[in-house]
Amino acid sequence: DVSKGEPWFAPVSPFIVEKNVIQFLIASRHGAPGFEIYTGTPGFTVVSALEAGDPEQPAIRVEQRWSGDSATFTFQGALAPAAEPYLFAAAVERPREHFYQQLRAALLQAGIQGPIPLREGPPPGAVRHLHTELSPPLREVLVEVNKNSSNLGAEVLLRTMGLGDRAAGASTEDGLAVLHRVMERDFREAAAELHLVDGSGLSRENRVSALLLVRLLNRVRGDFALRPEFINSLSVALTD
Repeated sequence: DVSKGEPWFAPVSPFIVEKNVIQFLIASRHGAPGFEIYTGTPGFTVVSALEAGDPEQPAIRVEQRWSGDSATFTFQGALAPAAEPYLFAAAVERPREHFYQQLRAALLQAGIQGPIPLREGPPPGAVRHLHTELSPPLREVLVEVNKNSSNLGAEVLLRTMGLGDRAAGASTEDGLAVLHRVMERDFREAAAELHLVDGSGLSRENRVSALLLVRLLNRVRGDFALRPEFINSLSVALTD
């Protein structure tokens, strides 16, 4: 919660739509003060209290007020009017409600009518399996995580490591237990020189020695089963 609402702090949840981030366009009003704000994500109300100004460092604050599975996004701060619209992204504070909102919108667009209640706990009656969606292979996921610096993707990967034979319910702690066990098996110094508390590295409580990091990179470089996929996942200068 160091930077609540920032897109790189999008919350991890079993329900993820567009990385739990909403994109906005902020456009200057023609011939009038103030700004218009647009989003292609349906189901939300947007209120602009932005003022026209010329701040050296534009500061925009967004407040989310949720009611059920709909929300109002209120923008405050000052911006310099511009010919081109500003791009702005905000993390969704309630990913479950956001998921249901977008599910309803997609079903209505497909011509499927009727309410879809948001319930707590297991659904009543028998549950019928409708569809299984497989993720892309890990080599493609790693490219998405590393080239785009996806904190959310890294957190989900950590939980996936901790899943084991379970169908669901893996936590951050489960993933960290696997990660530390593997590192301590391959590097004797890991027990003393590695302390992680998340998958993304955002926490200031993460600790790793420079020497251990170099040894890990050397291990990957010398393992042909790992090296090509890892190298391919890294950003390329002037390209990514």
